[in-house]
Amino acid sequence: MNRTLPAVILLLAAFPLTGRGRPAAADYRFSYHLQGSSHGHILLLFPYRVYYESSASVNLFSSKGGEAGVKLYYHSPNGPGHMMRTSGFTGRVLMALACAEDLHDAERVAEDRLARIETVAPYYAPYIQRNKVFLFKIFPNEPESLRFFRRDDGRHQDAHAAFDVRFQYDPEVLNVDFNVYEILTALIKGFDHPLLPDGQRPRRGWIPKQKTAWLSPPLDLTDRLNEVARLAARVMEKLKPFKQEAPFRVSYRLNMGDDHRIVLVGKAVPRIPVWGEFKVMRYVRRAEFVLPEWDLCLDEIEVHSEEKPQKGLIARARRERLPSSGRLAP
Repeated sequence: MNRTLPAVILLLAAFPLTGRGRPAAADYRFSYHLQGSSHGHILLLFPYRVYYESSASVNLFSSKGGEAGVKLYYHSPNGPGHMMRTSGFTGRVLMALACAEDLHDAERVAEDRLARIETVAPYYAPYIQRNKVFLFKIFPNEPESLRFFRRDDGRHQDAHAAFDVRFQYDPEVLNVDFNVYEILTALIKGFDHPLLPDGQRPRRGWIPKQKTAWLSPPLDLTDRLNEVARLAARVMEKLKPFKQEAPFRVSYRLNMGDDHRIVLVGKAVPRIPVWGEFKVMRYVRRAEFVLPEWDLCLDEIEVHSEEKPQKGLIARARRERLPSSGRLAP
C-alpha cells in the first residue's frame, strides 16, 4: 500500500472542500449597508425627492498571504442582497431589487423592504404612488469572484470582484443599476489606512500602553465616494463629482477590552464639504483583536454626512471573524 495514502486521507478530512479550492466552512464575513437621501427645489420651483438604500453580505475564507497579512476569497452569500430607491424626479415610484440563490428569498426581502419604507424614510413615503419589484439570482461563484489582501496593519489592498448575478428574466436586460456586490467591493477598498501608528504591526505578546492615542494619516474619501456613487446610479456620472475640500485625520485610542481582547477606536468630526451642502460629518473606525496572537475579529467603518433629517448619507462596512467551529454567526 502507498505509504502516502493515509496522510492524504487525513489531510482531506482536515480541510474538506465543497468546490474548486473552497473550504467547507467560511471564517470571515464582510457586510455593508448604504443609505442616502436628498430633497429640495431646483430654481426654487421644481421639487425633487431621492431616496436610496442598498446592502449585501458575503462569507469569506482566508489563506495566509505571507508574513504581512492574509488573503481573503469569496465563499458564499450571507443572505440576499438588496437595493431600494425612488424613481423619477419627484420620487413617486419606489423600486425594490433583490438577489439570492433562490428567487423566493429575493422576493421576500424585496417585499419586506417596501413594507418598511414608512419607518426608514418617513419623509419620502407619503409621495410614493407605485411600487416595483425586480428579482435577480446569484449563481455559484468561484473563490476568485471576490478576493482581496488584508495587511496586518489594517489596510485592504488588491480588491477585485466578478460576480455572476442575473436578472430573473435573463437574457432580458433591465435598465436599472443593480451593483450591490460591486459596491461591497468598493467599500472593502475603503479600509485603506493603517490602524496602528508609525507603520507598526501587531505581533504575538505585544501589549501597548493602555489608552495610547495617535492620529491616522490624512484621509481623502473623494475617490471612494465617486466610485460608490457611479455604481449606485449611472446618472451620477453626468452630475458634479464628489470632491472632499480638505483631508482629515482620525484620532485613534487603544483600550484593553478585557484580559484577552484589545479594542481600537478611531473618531473624527471633520464637517468637510464633499458635494454641495453634503459634508463628511462623522467618521468612526473600530477594530477588535484577540490576544496573544492579535487575531483580528472585527473591523468596521461608519461614515455619516447627515446634517438635516432625511437628508444625507450613511455608510457602514464591517468585516468580522466567524466562530472557529465553522458555524456561521446569526
